[in-house]
Amino acid sequence: FAEYGEYSIVYKSEDLYGNQGTSNKKVKVFDDIAPTITLDEEIDDSAKVGKIEIPTATASDNIAGEFTVYAIVILPSGSYEFIVDNTFTASVAGKYVVRYFTYDTAGNMGVAEYVINVK
Repeated sequence: FAEYGEYSIVYKSEDLYGNQGTSNKKVKVFDDIAPTITLDEEIDDSAKVGKIEIPTATASDNIAGEFTVYAIVILPSGSYEFIVDNTFTASVAGKYVVRYFTYDTAGNMGVAEYVINVK
């Protein structure tokens, strides 16, 4: 099947005497494959306190479609912020986790992340 969804399959048979029979079955095809996120540039895993620019990212999936890739940064404190315009400000030294994510039409989430050590 080219797309996920519900399909009806009809089985027909006939024996040597001309007796015929049919059977209907419903089949559900699920998409359980998460989108893949690819960074458009190489990452820099170390930086200094201040403004940090991150690479843009694109997503692809087994089912065609347009994807919006979101990005957050998990701060050394454990809280997080959404990243806007591919930049964030690292105000203190520590480990920052940049996490990209997107969803496909079936609700599967694709994730990619990397760590920036800020000194």
